[in-house]
Amino acid sequence: MKKERRIWGHYKVLYNDSYCKIKLLFIDIGKSISYQYHVHREEYWTLIQGCGNVILDETSFWIKTGDKMKINSNCSETKVKPKSSGISNEFSLEKTCHMRGV
Repeated sequence: MKKERRIWGHYKVLYNDSYCKIKLLFIDIGKSISYQYHVHREEYWTLIQGCGNVILDETSFWIKTGDKMKINSNCSETKVKPKSSGISNEFSLEKTCHMRGV
């Protein structure tokens, strides 16, 4: 598994085919992934470890270890910013993307 560095941390691709991609994201505390908008795919997120703030369709909410969520295609924007829990400074998120017909 190749580790891909980004300014917000890094990720590893766990699985990839023409219909589905599964990534494990490691987002550094104090950083955030950029706003995203996807026309042709929906995403399923599972927070593996950590806690943080998510903005989804202009609504902000808190997520913690074990939380799962679905991000529909054409969703306004998504952004996630991890916070230190005081117990662990690690934030990892599994992201599964499903492509719709293009």
